[in-house]
Amino acid sequence: MVGIEIRGVVASGFGQGKEFLSMPHYIEKINAAVGFMPFPGTLNLKVTGGELRRAISDVRAIEIGSFEAEGKEFGALKLYKCVIGDVDCAMIVPQKSRHAADIIEIIAAVNLREKQTLIDGKEVIVSDFRGRINGT
Repeated sequence: MVGIEIRGVVASGFGQGKEFLSMPHYIEKINAAVGFMPFPGTLNLKVTGGELRRAISDVRAIEIGSFEAEGKEFGALKLYKCVIGDVDCAMIVPQKSRHAADIIEIIAAVNLREKQTLIDGKEVIVSDFRGRINGT
């Protein structure tokens, strides 16, 4: 445990996470990067922007490059390994996003809403960020 925590409130998204996390390229790259096959969808959390920037300022991101498929360009991603409760997760930061700056997206191998019994408005603690630049 490295002592980093981000508190957020569950919020509904646009439903696009399912589409992108069903794409073979993203699935393969995410699995190789974080060690799990992502559930096709993200958990969206509304957080304080300043809190988020401070919390991950010294965490090394895992980067997945952009790619082209069927004539479309798909953007790069940054991943930050973390935990919600007892579930290994990753915060995913897409290069291109329709979300406001105060929304973070979390992925896991399971449906986090079901596994953690989460509904919109419930507070969630994201912790145990791994990959600290200073090695702690």
